[in-house]
Amino acid sequence: MPRFKGRSINACHYCRTQKVKCSGESELAQLRQPVGDNQRRVTQVGYQFTTPSSIGLEGQAIPDRLIENSTTEHFVRKLKGVYSTRSQDISGVSPLSNGSTADRSNFHDNDDRSATSDYTYIPLDNDSNHAKVFVKLPPHSYALYLLGQFESFMGSDYHWYKKKCFRAKIEATYDSSQSQAVDRIWLCCFSVVLALGESYNDGVAPSFFIGDKSGLTADNPYDGDSRQITPPGIEFFKQALLLLRPSYEEPTIEQVEALNLITFYCYSLNRRKTAYAYAGMALRLANLLGIPNSLVAHSPLEKEHHKRIWWTAVCMDIMTCTELSLAPSQVLYDDTSATADCIELSSGETEEFSDPRYLTAQVKLVRIKYHITRTISELRYGNSLEAHALIEPCLQALRNWKAQFSLSLEFKEDGTFSENTLSNPPMRTIASLLLRYNQV
Repeated sequence: MPRFKGRSINACHYCRTQKVKCSGESELAQLRQPVGDNQRRVTQVGYQFTTPSSIGLEGQAIPDRLIENSTTEHFVRKLKGVYSTRSQDISGVSPLSNGSTADRSNFHDNDDRSATSDYTYIPLDNDSNHAKVFVKLPPHSYALYLLGQFESFMGSDYHWYKKKCFRAKIEATYDSSQSQAVDRIWLCCFSVVLALGESYNDGVAPSFFIGDKSGLTADNPYDGDSRQITPPGIEFFKQALLLLRPSYEEPTIEQVEALNLITFYCYSLNRRKTAYAYAGMALRLANLLGIPNSLVAHSPLEKEHHKRIWWTAVCMDIMTCTELSLAPSQVLYDDTSATADCIELSSGETEEFSDPRYLTAQVKLVRIKYHITRTISELRYGNSLEAHALIEPCLQALRNWKAQFSLSLEFKEDGTFSENTLSNPPMRTIASLLLRYNQV
């Protein structure tokens, strides 16, 4: 056996890499030393095959996990813990107490969703800090006139809001004796309603401008001036866009109402792509709210309101997608009625809505129009037999729609509307539906 020559002058490889004083012993001896506060234990991990039964045994044998949970939910919850409130620290409740693994079997069956997120997320300044907007509203009488114009021309075409509640908020807004905070999203809806109501005016609202030479003169839009005439209601619409700040993490039904109104006004401006974007946003927020599946916990009034808002968003989406030859997000393959009979509503609650037959007819008509557009795109040139086989079901669907839509307009012998038709408030909605039917 050779004689021990003493401690080596050069440090071993382990001590040199760890930058510690070398004791001259082997690496195994270093591993046997107790671990201090400023040192890390090095363990040798080998690869081995595991079975589902052995995974549980390994978890019992090794209490500390060598690899931390790397899922996104775990990472976000850890970041959320940094922003935890003082109350959480005092109570000792950890933000990571809830489990992070979701049950995949209930992924598609979880219909009880609410506006509040069921997970933690990092808040941003834009979520709560909204830029101040100088809101300019018309006089009370003119606002009621524009509201009447809107409801007369298109108030029954779709379901935009609860009618009585909307008028009550208007009166509260113009009542100077009541000091209350006005909802920003409601002001957005009100501004779009004013814009749509003004778009149905026959004339241009009077205004004045100061000329360079003549001073204060009346603004006549038909004087041949080179200035471009803005569309009616565009100023109210610009104001609505400034007020629109949807909360994507915690959406509300009022945000869906505002997006539906904005979609229709953009569509009236022939801004088809903009309308398509807003319609898709409204439908996705409605999906986040769980409409129309999670309606069990709502009152009959709110249940009917949510359901009709959903179908209005579906109509806006299909209408804009058809114009751009795109596939809608919500395709209807059956003839399910859009709204059921309002059996559970009282007489006062029924006044919040229009006749459900109008919205049902709108849903079916946009569905037929989409399927006709998709069928026409599949036709091949020169094959008349195939064309007849594809088009005949579409024509039959139109005939069925006309047979189910029992409402009609009565005319006099001279071609004008009868007194019964003119006295019917939703006669414009009936005329609009029949016009769209003939256009399809």
